[in-house]
Amino acid sequence: MDNKLKIFLFSSTHWDREWYQYFQGFRYRLVENTDDIINKLEKYPDFDVFTFDGQTIVLEDYLEIAPENRERLTKLIQDKRLVIGPWYVMPDEYLVSGESLIKNMLMGTRISKSYGVDPMKYGYICDIFGHAAQTPQIFNGFGMKGALLGRGTNEHTDPAHFIWQSPDGSECITFKLQDKNGYGAACEFVQPFDNKEITDEAVEKLIGYIEYERNRSDVPIVVAMDGLDHMPCHADVLLKVREILKKHYPDALIKIAGLEEILKAQEEYRALMPTRKGEINDTAKVKVGYNHLITNTLSSRYDLKKNNDECQILMEKWAGPITAIANSVGNKKIRKSYYDLAYKYLIQNHPHDSICGCSIDQVHKDMQYRFDQTKEIANEVTYHGFRSISGKMESGRNYRLSVMNSLPYERKESVTVDIYFEPDNPYKYSEPFGYEDRDSFKIYDDKGNEVPYKLLGINRNTVTMFGAEEIYGARHTVCFEASLAPMGITEFIIKPCEGAVRYFDSLRTGAYTAENEYIKLTVNDNGTINILDKRTNEVYENQLTFEDNGDIGDGWYHAAPTNDIKFLSGGIPAVISVTNDSPSKCTFRIEKKMLVPKAIVRNHERHDDIRRSEDYSEVLLISEVSVTKNSPNVEVKLTVNNTAENHRLRLIMPTGILSNKYFASEAFCVVEREVKLQKEREMWREACQHEKAMESFAYKKEGSRGLAFISGGGLHEIGAFDDNEGTLAVTLLRCIGQAPQGNPVAVDGQLKGKHVYNFILRPLYNEKYAELKIASDSLASGIRFRQDKCDLAVGAKKSFMTFASEKGNTVYSTLKPCESEDGIILRLYNLSGETDFAEISLCKNIEKAYLTDLEENILSELEANVNKLKVELKPWKIVTVKIQ
Repeated sequence: MDNKLKIFLFSSTHWDREWYQYFQGFRYRLVENTDDIINKLEKYPDFDVFTFDGQTIVLEDYLEIAPENRERLTKLIQDKRLVIGPWYVMPDEYLVSGESLIKNMLMGTRISKSYGVDPMKYGYICDIFGHAAQTPQIFNGFGMKGALLGRGTNEHTDPAHFIWQSPDGSECITFKLQDKNGYGAACEFVQPFDNKEITDEAVEKLIGYIEYERNRSDVPIVVAMDGLDHMPCHADVLLKVREILKKHYPDALIKIAGLEEILKAQEEYRALMPTRKGEINDTAKVKVGYNHLITNTLSSRYDLKKNNDECQILMEKWAGPITAIANSVGNKKIRKSYYDLAYKYLIQNHPHDSICGCSIDQVHKDMQYRFDQTKEIANEVTYHGFRSISGKMESGRNYRLSVMNSLPYERKESVTVDIYFEPDNPYKYSEPFGYEDRDSFKIYDDKGNEVPYKLLGINRNTVTMFGAEEIYGARHTVCFEASLAPMGITEFIIKPCEGAVRYFDSLRTGAYTAENEYIKLTVNDNGTINILDKRTNEVYENQLTFEDNGDIGDGWYHAAPTNDIKFLSGGIPAVISVTNDSPSKCTFRIEKKMLVPKAIVRNHERHDDIRRSEDYSEVLLISEVSVTKNSPNVEVKLTVNNTAENHRLRLIMPTGILSNKYFASEAFCVVEREVKLQKEREMWREACQHEKAMESFAYKKEGSRGLAFISGGGLHEIGAFDDNEGTLAVTLLRCIGQAPQGNPVAVDGQLKGKHVYNFILRPLYNEKYAELKIASDSLASGIRFRQDKCDLAVGAKKSFMTFASEKGNTVYSTLKPCESEDGIILRLYNLSGETDFAEISLCKNIEKAYLTDLEENILSELEANVNKLKVELKPWKIVTVKIQ
């Protein structure tokens, strides 16, 4: 092992595309900065390499304004003096899905290759607010064996060089940034050499900095990183610094280098590096400028989080699969460019300062436009793809209702759909004396069985399309239990008929109770609910309690005023009604008016500097709570009408489980965390917090008791508390009027108006992680349906793909078109510590099938049996299959 000191001068800039300035403001600076980078790299040929923050979107943004410099830029990239990629944008790891992280890097790879080079093969995440457990596996899937990060680590626990390991065993040699100045640690020590006169004091400080870095690890490698926010290239300065260091360290290797070269040097010392496993999310200990974890971005701007999750589900579970299916078996193909363009708009919202909700209002207004474009394109693709694969439109006296399930699992659940009838439909009935005319019809499933339903509402002045024909008529909203084909279409036949159609079966068992074979739901007078798990006889009381407290923080942090007052919903009377009492579903509507302080008052007459006001606003909470026929889930649709400012609203879940452990989902993973805050961290610069990240579900479980919160999207901050009720708390709203660090007021961050949440409260029996993730995906993705005329007596079921997990641990991630050629990509992952096997069945024979990496490079060929594949998934492994 070579113990010779190696000092690498690493030159870069960290580029926030939008943050405390809107995009066009930052772009003006980007263009000037990039001009300067090009000029300096051309002027100083001895300056080896400059790294453009691991992003490729900067190239698009620059060349839109300066297309005349494309050749100059391309030459520097091809000469490997300007390093680009691997990302399209530098994202947040907790607030975007695993598929979004992969697509982001695929986009960065494609753009890099358009310049004739491979992207930087290095996991560059210099300014992300905490790091998910499976990130090393994602990096490895793109051939990257190194990572650079800072936030979430501390120098007293993590040396400058360590091994970061995912649950599946994937590893990255990781360079940990300095606590004090992070990715700009070298800036203050190199900038003094911009002057013609080199002072002894400047040299002394530079050497002191190098020695400090040298002592952060047993590995004899110093990475002097000069890459602060929006900084120019200090090429001439770093060349001077290199010569000065050569004089003071004559026996050392001293180079201006990129991260791939640094990684090669690190690999020799792997044995000296400790291993850190799983997620990296420690708060900052030392009072310094950089190292904050910045936890509460998880709950800033719920409107952004919800929009993002809706777009991700659209892309991953609808537009991607439908494009792949339609182009394989549909009667009309869909251009993949639609899918790519929708994703481009979406990923442009994933820079950490954007999706984290910690920017000025204009930034977040721009994001809403991009979300809208993603939704519009993805919905059009889904609509036309559905038409392409659902069969020929017919005519006749009956109607065919085609219901699509985009997930590759059979789903048996209560569905709500709209059914249309023309005004001249002769089959109508009314109660005895003609109080209200209703179209009379029955519904039959694919086996010809009559399906009981509940008519929830009629709108007689609507328009719909039967094929190319526009029909005006009555829209009937109905609810019924459906058994849905896996990733396919289930047809129901609607037959107009004479006479009344009524079904008396009900899940309601009392004025305030409903139950099925799994659970009993009781609605209390104060609007809380109790859930009895009939399998274990455990009761979970006082669910749907809400807590509201003050928030004087910003997009980065929740901060309560010193004399904060918390308001609880439990003592407030509720207005309770029943909105669905049917054979397949019972829904209680619980309405509560919660009075909370109107705003924050500063310089109060009582001489309190900051306090919650004594004027109150009414926050309306409407919970539609449902029990369905064959499910242990309690489904909740919550509508919050927010009229107050500077406050935080949370859902409180007393689990009754006093275990010090709880579990939360992340991208391709579930992590176990401790509930108790660590006593030794009380005086740290950044307090450790109960609140941490959640992708889509979190729960506590001990013995026969277990309660899970399963989100339908938008909610990513979960708190676990060491109290006598084993409380979990989900942050619903953080209403703030300030962007971080005194930047312009963010009025829209007060989130006034209506906000809708969909989630599940689920008592746990023996569920595996995979079952909870599937429940979340089912809730978020929902169904699609369409109607046409027919003369059929019985409908049909057709599945385009199914898969069966041998041990029940494997989860479907997405089906999509290949990035660069014909064929489809299927991604699965194992949510367990044991090997699993998945058997995949397609509706069409398989010509070839391959295992690939995440970049979609072929690793090995799989044996296909006509239309079936069997795939092995090692513990916690993400597996990508390419099918032709």
